[in-house]
Amino acid sequence: MEINLWRKGLILVIAVTLLTGCWDRREINELAFVMGLGIDQVKVDEKTRFRVTHQILEQQNQPQDPQGGGGGGGGARTFENIASQSDTMLQASREVATLWNRTPFFQYVRVVVISDAIARTVPLDELLNLYVRSPEVRRSVKVFITRGEAKAVLEGGRKQEEVPSIALDEMIEENRKKSLSLGVEPALGEAVKAMNQKRDFVLPRVNIHRGTHQMEGGAVIDGETKKQVGWLNREEMDGYGLLSGEAEGGQVVVRPPNTAAPIVYEVQGVKPTKLIPRIKGSRLSFVAMVNVEGRLIENWIKGNDTFEEEMIDQLEDAVEIEVRRLVAQTIRKSKMLQTDIAGFGNQLRIHSIETWKKEEKEWKKRYSEIPIEVQVKAKIKEFGSKGILK
Repeated sequence: MEINLWRKGLILVIAVTLLTGCWDRREINELAFVMGLGIDQVKVDEKTRFRVTHQILEQQNQPQDPQGGGGGGGGARTFENIASQSDTMLQASREVATLWNRTPFFQYVRVVVISDAIARTVPLDELLNLYVRSPEVRRSVKVFITRGEAKAVLEGGRKQEEVPSIALDEMIEENRKKSLSLGVEPALGEAVKAMNQKRDFVLPRVNIHRGTHQMEGGAVIDGETKKQVGWLNREEMDGYGLLSGEAEGGQVVVRPPNTAAPIVYEVQGVKPTKLIPRIKGSRLSFVAMVNVEGRLIENWIKGNDTFEEEMIDQLEDAVEIEVRRLVAQTIRKSKMLQTDIAGFGNQLRIHSIETWKKEEKEWKKRYSEIPIEVQVKAKIKEFGSKGILK
């Protein structure tokens, strides 16, 4: 009798396990795969509301659809942009469900694009709250700011059949090592971490130029208010990539002394920048030490042997001058905006907690007045296919 009861109990446990294995199963044909989100602000009957554009894959191109080829059928659009207006992000998404015959599914979202008009007026932590809380949205989703309408960015692309959200995501991934500014991490998770720590940070700016996407500098976000307070232009964004140490590659064009001919130096690595505070009594200053390595990729100087040690020294000096100019330009802009995007304050806290406690309350204003010296060490390691230095 005891054995029979034991067997019945075992069978019940196995049956329950098997029956509950697919409790969260969702039919693919019932889902609308959202690939990108665009957030704008619009006025409706004198009332300001959010307009959220959901970029949804056409059903034949859904990620797990075995019938989907991704070609889109002879140049036809492979996506639909569905916009809805509401007072909250959740209501806007629910509204989409009433406009589409499938349930919005956010696990494949690649990008979130926010218009600068809303980034300047609404704290980003509130704006992104729904997506941060949602277990469907991954922290690796890329966040961009655009000057103008976010909806327009989700319409742009080189080809009609191209899905703009995927194209924008891939443009960053494929060119990260080819541009100083594209190395800056735009992930949702990194933005959330900075906001939680009340750190100032930068998000890349994307615009539409001649119908396609163009990266055009960055948007500076104040860590206290979580709002955008200004822009970095393209050169300042390059300088930020070098200053923050996030740049993974890119080019620096220099013209050594006594020649107008350009040299192109390709950055292959940027070591983390050292921000060292100097404290002498009540006087505070910083040294920012930038260290780059790279190769000579293009040379327009005629009659000079770039393998000569004297010439290499001249070229490295020229690269250091240009990198110093870019970094100093970025620091000037961040001071003008009173945003400590490189984290000088954090380094002061680490090096001298006593000094930090004195400066902490008025740090933004204080930072804009502190002298910062930029020191650069540039090394030419290679000459392309012509040679390698050891």
